[in-house]
Amino acid sequence: MKLLEKKNINITNMNNMCARLDAFDTYELDGMMPEVSLYQSGYLTISDYDDEMGIYTLDFPNKEVRASFSDSLVGHCR
Repeated sequence: MKLLEKKNINITNMNNMCARLDAFDTYELDGMMPEVSLYQSGYLTISDYDDEMGIYTLDFPNKEVRASFSDSLVGHCR
């Protein structure tokens, strides 16, 4: 949640986020894209891959995970 705040991610529009393959090469939190961090933590899954452009589309796998993420946001804002 702190990374989302730090990177000024618009949490109201977190559908179909995109990341290039090289974004997954960073393992340090400060250099990591928030989308990749959410993927690695299990909140997001790969929903599509554009082989020509080398871009992954990431999204919540189901409504339960989306709700869990929303609950985490609410808990963080308190």
